[in-house]
Parts: sequence; structure tokens; C-alpha cells
Amino acid sequence: MKQIYKVFLNNFSIFFTDSCTEYDSLINAVHCKPYKVIDSYHNLIIFLKHVNYIIDQDLICVGKNPKMLFDAFKLQFQYVVASGGVVQNTDNKLLIIYKNKYWDLPKGKVNHKESIESAAIREVQEETNVQNLKIVTNLISTYHIYKCIYNDFGFTLKETKWFLMGTNVMSNLAPDESEGISAVKWVDPLEMKNLKTYRSINFLLKKSGFL
Repeated sequence: MKQIYKVFLNNFSIFFTDSCTEYDSLINAVHCKPYKVIDSYHNLIIFLKHVNYIIDQDLICVGKNPKMLFDAFKLQFQYVVASGGVVQNTDNKLLIIYKNKYWDLPKGKVNHKESIESAAIREVQEETNVQNLKIVTNLISTYHIYKCIYNDFGFTLKETKWFLMGTNVMSNLAPDESEGISAVKWVDPLEMKNLKTYRSINFLLKKSGFL
């Protein structure tokens, strides 16, 4: 399959691809119908502004150069970088947090002059109190758009760079309530299928081989 660029918005997805055939093979695998096809980047922007960036189905933007479309799309927003961890313990369980009525993974914004690796470890420690973290490898990035009243764009596009981490410390979990996190726990990866979580998290775990 050719490269498909994917951005999450309102728990739906915007895809940038050069053919619907490529997308059809993807949705048959992940069961994410219905969807709307938009035949140009220009029409995509018009549509999103018309609906005030509130979508209730996946969108597919088709063009000859998906990467160029995706790069142009990023310029429409304030762009921020975050990093986070898919943390696995010695029992092969994953670390998850409960925030805003969803089960999620620990992550956060990268500070000025901070490396993305250091930020990922710091955020996991701050949000869960799990210590002795070691980065095993880098995983994919996920992208999502959210409304922000603090910038001139009105919306922010966040790239989250993910890392697979390991730890042998499984006790003393403590949610960072100042960040709206009310629970932290270890789960078997397959349990994630039965928990209320974001599509971006399911996508990440599938691409990383956990689901």
C-alpha cells in the first residue's frame, strides 16, 4: 500500500492519499466507514471551514502528491509537538491513564530545548508516577486537531511522537490529578479493545503490534 497520511479530528480521520482504492483497502482492514471523498485540497479546506471543523465521518482528500497535501494542510494550523510513551512492564502489560472520560496513554508537550525522548519520559513519570523508564524504540507519530482559543489560527495541529518504553516498576501508581487524570492502571493490551479510548490510540497500538 502506498503512503497514506492521517490526521484525527473529533475522533474521526482525515486521510490524504492518491487514490480511493488505497483507502478502500485500509478501511476494509480497520472497519472505519462511513466516509466522504473530497477531490481536492482546496475543497477540503472549504468544507472544513464550512462545518467549523466538526466532522461526523472520515474524510478522504485525494491528490497526486499526498505528502505535499499533508504538508500544506499543516500550515493551516498552529503546529505543536508532543511526545508520549507506550509503556510495557515485565508482565507485558501496558500503562494507561483515565482522562476526560477516555482511557488514554501518557503524553505531553515538549518543552523549549527539551529532547522529545526526555519529554516522553518526563510526561510518563509526571502523569503516572512510574519510574525507571527505559526507551526501547521509537514508534509512529499520530496527528490530531483540536480547538484552541489562545492562537490566531483558532485550531491547533498536534504531532505526538511515540516511544515504546519498558520498566520493572509496577507499583506506586499515582494519577496526576492537576492534569485531569483520575486513574492509572496496567492492562493486558487486548483489553484495550473493550475500553473507551480514542481511535488514534487504537491506531497506534495496532501499528505497534499490540492489537
